[in-house]
Amino acid sequence: MSATRRTVRRYVPEVAVRALRAARARVSEPLAVSGPGAASPRGREPVVEALRKGRSLSEGLVAEVRSLLKRDDVAGATAVAATLRDDPSTRELGLVCSGLVAFHRDYTRLAWAELSQTSPDTWSRYAAAEYARAGVAHGLDEALRAIEALLQAPPAHMNAKRWMDVLEPVYGAGSLDLAGRLSDALDAQLADQDDVSERVTLRRDWIRRWIDRAPTAPTAPAPDADVSFAVMDYDHPGRSRASANIGDHVQTIASLGHLVRHSDVTLHGPQELVDLLTQLRARVRPEMRRHGQPATVQVLTVDRDASAFNEIPENTWTLAFGWYMHALFGDRFGFPFHPHLQPLFVSFHCNKRGLLTPEAIAYLREHGPIGCRDWTTVDILLSVDVPAFFSGCLTTTINTVFPDAPDSFPAQAPVAYVDVKEPPAGAPTYRHSDDAVRFRSFEGNVYEAIDLLETYRRDHSAVVTSRLHCYLPVRSIGGQVDFQPHNRSDIRFAGLIDIDDDAFDAIQGGINRRLEQVFELILAGASREEVYARWRELCAPDVRRAEQRRAEAQVVPDTSTHPGSQSAVERAVAGTRSLGQPRDGALDVVVRVDERRPQVLNVLVDSLVTTASRPLRLWLLNGSGERLDLGEVARRAPGTELHEVATHDLGSDLRGLARRDRGLELVMLPELLPYVDRAVVLPMAAVVDADVAELAATDLAGHALAAPDVAGRPGASGFGVIHLAGNRLGTRTAVAVELRRRTHAMHTFDFSAFDTDVLVMDLERLRREGAVAAGARLVEEFGLTAHEALHVRTGPHRAVVPARWHVVPTRDEDDDAALVHWLDEPRPWGPEYAPAQQRWVLARRAMRQRVAGQS
Repeated sequence: MSATRRTVRRYVPEVAVRALRAARARVSEPLAVSGPGAASPRGREPVVEALRKGRSLSEGLVAEVRSLLKRDDVAGATAVAATLRDDPSTRELGLVCSGLVAFHRDYTRLAWAELSQTSPDTWSRYAAAEYARAGVAHGLDEALRAIEALLQAPPAHMNAKRWMDVLEPVYGAGSLDLAGRLSDALDAQLADQDDVSERVTLRRDWIRRWIDRAPTAPTAPAPDADVSFAVMDYDHPGRSRASANIGDHVQTIASLGHLVRHSDVTLHGPQELVDLLTQLRARVRPEMRRHGQPATVQVLTVDRDASAFNEIPENTWTLAFGWYMHALFGDRFGFPFHPHLQPLFVSFHCNKRGLLTPEAIAYLREHGPIGCRDWTTVDILLSVDVPAFFSGCLTTTINTVFPDAPDSFPAQAPVAYVDVKEPPAGAPTYRHSDDAVRFRSFEGNVYEAIDLLETYRRDHSAVVTSRLHCYLPVRSIGGQVDFQPHNRSDIRFAGLIDIDDDAFDAIQGGINRRLEQVFELILAGASREEVYARWRELCAPDVRRAEQRRAEAQVVPDTSTHPGSQSAVERAVAGTRSLGQPRDGALDVVVRVDERRPQVLNVLVDSLVTTASRPLRLWLLNGSGERLDLGEVARRAPGTELHEVATHDLGSDLRGLARRDRGLELVMLPELLPYVDRAVVLPMAAVVDADVAELAATDLAGHALAAPDVAGRPGASGFGVIHLAGNRLGTRTAVAVELRRRTHAMHTFDFSAFDTDVLVMDLERLRREGAVAAGARLVEEFGLTAHEALHVRTGPHRAVVPARWHVVPTRDEDDDAALVHWLDEPRPWGPEYAPAQQRWVLARRAMRQRVAGQS
């Protein structure tokens, strides 16, 4: 054994060594990782490699955890972190590693809870980026104070990368004074440090352009022109958030066509921008040119996601299209726009609750109606009382500045493949995403986009693409396009995919007609009130059609008896096995037995019975396909009434694929337990440390069920669950659109998602409401899981189970847990060490002692 390995064995807890071995056994070839002590060439373990290079053991262990995460061995990294955290001699290091794992899995609340317990020397050395980003999200004041203190007395290990990692989230949080001083510290470090990576230098150079600017919506001088008009650019304080997609500039070309088609306009502004618009004007198709009252227009660019940083004259008009979800180093978005912008929304898309804040909803109402690129956005906005209609995509109108050309799309030319996963060998291919887009000027990117479209129609007979902003504009300029998106049920495509020429022409004509009339008013110097009044008038018929479409959605599913589900339920009920005598006042507790692990079930049952203040009636929903040993369970629950209901066959009578693995017992529970009025539902892989009568007494507040918020992510999007279910439908695009339309007609966007592992259910009410038949039809029609079907049926109409009654230790803090649920690997009965391992081990020990005492 080498000296370095002996050192590891000496100072690392033995259980951590075992966890490291198990993790390494799952991966065959280590990958290079970022951060201190990155994995070495030749596949040496990072922990050993760190020691060989004279670094600390702690640095090596952190590198090991990062390496495991890089390889997607989250269970291995979790096991190592949990082992270190639970050993008093390595607790601080374990907190760092646990924080890294939680941050990697996007459980940033838990990441902050772990990292905030470490010393400044520790977090700044091993997890500066994670500490700053999680702190800004969940402990802003504390995190900023800690970073301020770090700046006052910087430790020697604070290299350029670590300063950069801290600077970006501080700037994104809006703490501009602190960000400026962090930038000075970064510059000083760069001047002294020799081994600075090019990546860090690029990040510094990028943010330096923004660091002295504040998002205070500055006012530019009034233009010497009749009208001020802003063009959307795609710059951003975060380098990775600035657009690298040339398709965005294709949208811009289409938008500019609606200005430059008005021939009697004199343009003023930055010379490069004026030259660009002048060239676009020369390209306008003869039949699209319009003559009217002469006007002078001041043109300028504004940043789509950061307009508050731009100097903009008052009363500046703009076309608002696309989507606006590129956050400023976190969860803060540049929407609503700069107050001096007067937007006309057309081809707008949104699907995230983070954008639709109360302020944003009010802003959209003020500037509506909102022309939406897709029907899902229409459904979302109508559900929050924003007037909206389907406009389709602005890029359908790009032919305004692409006049007919001889020999366009020559038949003998090869087909172009644009961002297609597996093009034919030797075929000409193109990519719309390129980092170079971020570094070119706005004008340079627009010229590049024009050249790209000209290349398609000059050098190719047709185009095959996965890109929406290739498919629609190429179709607009007369090309044959085979649209092959990665997912045909993608939320962005409702109303745009599989449309015939009449539907395409209707989109194109509708956008051209509306924008022509409002631009005539704007260029004539009409007031804001006049322009928006005309916009409302022009869009009113389409808004009414959208509202009628929503009203026609089937908001009340058929609740008549469903033959397939009914027969399966009847078989399960008839086959129920029981043991024990009924007791007065017993609580009905349902445990979902989803795998054959008698010891795990026994530990849960023992913890339930020993902490309960009332007798229990246990319903074991057995989906494992093997009979349970009820006598063995009864030994852990003396005097408890037991019932085993075999649920593995549920779903076999439903149309489509078998649903046995989709938790259908939750959908069918009211009929599976036909004489039970109210029940608590629990997972098997859990331990209960409090009286379940407390949970059973949860006030349902007039609802049919109570469920906990999503473990580790309270406030997660409920419609996110439904939208993902729609995405899974793949080629069944019409079905995906109908699922979203129907659910948005039922529920206001958005509501908080919930977990279905722990529930309190009013089964009598659910039977009255026909919930089983309705749920079964949702499963059949849309291929939903029980979890998804409950979100569609329930929406926001639930009571909330207290968080302490569903604690997942890989996602939450477990200090005050009433129920701990080991939902993720590793689990304490497995071969690797798990978070909250000792809770389960102690519960098993107590169970064995009680059983032994009964003998």
